[in-house]
Amino acid sequence: RRSSDLRYLTHSLCTMGAGASAQLAADKTEKIALVRAFLSDGEKVKAVWSALDFNGNGLVSVAETDKFIGENQDNFDGFFKPVVNATTGKPKQRVLIRAWKKCTGRAYSSHDDGFIHKHEFRVFIRYIMFYNDMAEVFTEIDEEGSEDKRLSKDEFVAGGVMLFHGNGKTVEGTDIPEEELAAIKADLEKTFGNIDTNGGGFILFDEFCHYACCVADA
Repeated sequence: RRSSDLRYLTHSLCTMGAGASAQLAADKTEKIALVRAFLSDGEKVKAVWSALDFNGNGLVSVAETDKFIGENQDNFDGFFKPVVNATTGKPKQRVLIRAWKKCTGRAYSSHDDGFIHKHEFRVFIRYIMFYNDMAEVFTEIDEEGSEDKRLSKDEFVAGGVMLFHGNGKTVEGTDIPEEELAAIKADLEKTFGNIDTNGGGFILFDEFCHYACCVADA
């Protein structure tokens, strides 16, 4: 049931099912509009690329991207600020690395030098923002916080109910009818199994993102 998987997992570039909350749908629409507006502004994209590719060799590394976002989080209308950890003040490494892996993989790249080339730049930016949304969802669901960096089945189910069906309320506090709640939890448990492909009993951030991308690309 791919449509129900979508509503539980992705509220950024994926299409959510009708059961998702209206607020999340509005957030998704706003974020997509911001990314599209940024990437359609040729002068702005050119300025960002020029700042990143400061030596003019046509290549950009993850380290250069990290440095650029850290130094420019308040520039370009604050477009990159959400990618900065509010506590540490540093760019979110797992987001940048995941976007880099995606864009230098065979789906988008014909080279193996490990750099982002100019023709991949817009895709790189798009995936940075996509994975940042995924990181925000992952962090909200992860009850153990950054110390744990993985989701148990209980966390995934409880977080899915709270974020996508309970309007921010916990499973215990939601007013969803009992029969409907049971069906939602069963769907979430099935989705958990689809993501946890190695059967380890936990979902890591990379697994979470890989599944979200598979759903988004389907």
